[in-house]
Amino acid sequence: MDSNFDYFYQRTLQDANTTDSEPVNPDDGEVLLNTLIIYGTNFVIIWSLFCWLRLQYPRVYSVRSWAPNIQCKLARNQFSMFSWLYEVYEIPEKQIMDQCGFDGLCLIRMLNWAVKVSAVGAINAVWLIPVYGSSPASDSTEYIEDYIASITISHVPPGSARLVATMIAVYLFFGCALYLLYKEVDEWFPNFRFKFLAQAKARNYTVYVHGIRDQYKADYNIAQFFQESFGLGRVQEAHLKLNTPELSKLAAERTALVTALEHAINVFEVEDKVPMHKVNGVEVESIDFYGDNLKRINIDITERIEFLEAGGYESDEGAGAYKQSLAEGEPLVCTALIMMMEYLPCQGLGNLIYFAFYSYVVVIGWGLPYIL
Repeated sequence: MDSNFDYFYQRTLQDANTTDSEPVNPDDGEVLLNTLIIYGTNFVIIWSLFCWLRLQYPRVYSVRSWAPNIQCKLARNQFSMFSWLYEVYEIPEKQIMDQCGFDGLCLIRMLNWAVKVSAVGAINAVWLIPVYGSSPASDSTEYIEDYIASITISHVPPGSARLVATMIAVYLFFGCALYLLYKEVDEWFPNFRFKFLAQAKARNYTVYVHGIRDQYKADYNIAQFFQESFGLGRVQEAHLKLNTPELSKLAAERTALVTALEHAINVFEVEDKVPMHKVNGVEVESIDFYGDNLKRINIDITERIEFLEAGGYESDEGAGAYKQSLAEGEPLVCTALIMMMEYLPCQGLGNLIYFAFYSYVVVIGWGLPYIL
């Protein structure tokens, strides 16, 4: 039984891979026409609908024209129904960077770069079509009757010298793509990255550090360390985020006391009577009780803050007694915020590497389909 099946399977493979049958004449022209009719019609309808809807519902299609905290003047200009197609190219890049961010500008430049790379492929097609179309007929291509197929590489017989044109087109495509990428990374990106970092914004003068040792777990110790590392006067301030469960607990208690005290005072002013409540079975005046406890907690919180700002070390004055929890005063994830007096150009290195890598991926994405 198995031997019969093996014979049948092998015979099926031989029949399927035989070259004795006549080659099928491609009908790429009709396929292309049907594709344009179906998808082209859908594209025109959807695109026209978008152009109309964006003017009718700006709150949906232009969120930054009205949303709080992210509004910008650039988003308020909706242009006309179709004029935006060319008017958006007249917006200065500096204005885009100021209102949309440097990452948004990089995305636009990336799309612009991709358009240029696509133009290189279109220009290659201008001279490749005559090369393919004028290829002499041969036994391997005589079955091709479709016009679209006759101007593609399928019309060129194997081993033809005209295939050298394909190789030249590939080198031209990748060469131009890499040259355009080099122009972006070597000229445009550093220039605008410098302008972006030169802006008077805290994020351009700030670095985060981690792996902080115990002897530097105070703000002034971190600031002094970086002053010695970068030079005197180059570090403006340093802030170490600490893990403070005890202090947070006291702050929550103070908030509850303030609420209770305000309520007791309101009762006294409205009802003209002294509010009372019981503590451990003893009735006390609410205003005096909450006021005294609030003063005590305020003093405790102040001393704890001074203790943590000093580094949280044990001292002769008993400040170490405030460290009731092992986690109290320890650096939270060992990170600190360092404010520099000068901008840090090294921050642009990561963006530069990302820009170059992403551009290379796009080159491969555009180039492989072209080669295949």
